[in-house]
Amino acid sequence: MRIAVIHNLNPGGALRALVETTRRLSQRHSITIFQPRDSIHKAMLPDDFNLETMEFLSPMGPSPGTPLWQRPYLDMRFHKDLEGMYRAMAQTIHRRGYDVAYVHHCRYTQSPSILRYLKIPTVYFCQDPPRGLYEPLIPRPYLEKAFQSKTRNTIRWVRNLLFRRTDRLNAQSATVLLANSYYSSEVLYRIYGKLPSVVYLGVDGTVFRPLDGTEKAPWVLSVGNLAPTKGHDLAIKSLSLIPPSRRPKLVIVTPLISDQGSPEENYLRQLAASQGVTLDIRYSTRNIELVRLYNEAALTLYTPRLEPFGFVPLESSACGTPVIGVREAGVRETILHQQTGLLVERDPHSMSQAIDGLLQDPDLARRMGQKGTEWVRSQWTWERTCAAVEKAFRKALGLSDTNSQHVVGTAYAATRN
Repeated sequence: MRIAVIHNLNPGGALRALVETTRRLSQRHSITIFQPRDSIHKAMLPDDFNLETMEFLSPMGPSPGTPLWQRPYLDMRFHKDLEGMYRAMAQTIHRRGYDVAYVHHCRYTQSPSILRYLKIPTVYFCQDPPRGLYEPLIPRPYLEKAFQSKTRNTIRWVRNLLFRRTDRLNAQSATVLLANSYYSSEVLYRIYGKLPSVVYLGVDGTVFRPLDGTEKAPWVLSVGNLAPTKGHDLAIKSLSLIPPSRRPKLVIVTPLISDQGSPEENYLRQLAASQGVTLDIRYSTRNIELVRLYNEAALTLYTPRLEPFGFVPLESSACGTPVIGVREAGVRETILHQQTGLLVERDPHSMSQAIDGLLQDPDLARRMGQKGTEWVRSQWTWERTCAAVEKAFRKALGLSDTNSQHVVGTAYAATRN
């Protein structure tokens, strides 16, 4: 097939998924990447991995210091310019004659408006909806003034109303919608009225693996952007309840260098200091360093709020380190309770007991780590992901798939057997 891959992603799990699937799909198909000029997608690819890339000028959004009264107009102008970029992409794709478009998120709008302009079959991998439009904001001290402002709340309400309408139109325009978990599938169906196919993501076992000679260190790991939705504050509060004599240090790894000095970083550092928790934050960590940290950590904490999928539990398990996660959303599909880790309630006391108990039983932690490595290697592979994506391409093109392997959801079924 001739496939046009469209994205405008920030660093994180969705971009990693795009890189891994694109690498493998390019071995069997002709692929062109369509992206904004300031995209970092190619920077994440190996030096010997050459793909044709079409780059388009991306508009600039309002600066953080823009006066409140100017933002509505500047926001609308920015989104109009953004639609112009996607319209130009669609015209180029039509002119070049691709068979199918493989569409991913836009860093600004989540669901990209190019879905409305493409006239060829489209497969949209929606890792999650724009959660800020559909979920309540998580309270933070640095947001209190914004919450108390009636003007800000009115502007936010009107803005969200308009953007929700556009978001639904974009997603509903896709020929085939893909979700990364059964939880995500249910959420997307409620929002868009369109039932997605579930395509589990994978982990590269040649990268994320146990390292010979690595000893466990007296600290725990939390991975994710410094954002309220990632729940690093829950990890800090949970650790604070463990007696100081055996309280481990918390290491947070964030893929974004821009998190440094952010309001959320300041909030987390102040919280850790007030709770007596030693905190170490690492920025823009490369895979080789992340793998070492997974291997050295006594265990991994995964505390995001309603995480649609999350690579962290699988990557940690692949490296032989058990995971303690919150029993909600997609995390219930990526941690086998009492086998590869523990699922607990969103409560500092429940989590602290699980952390302390597992730290005091290193043999159990080691067995969970070994089980996790075996499980990820056998069930969570990128080859399965790519086979499922190719099945979605055939579905979008209206091709028969009676002889294809049924790979969607096999990992989930295996967890229940």
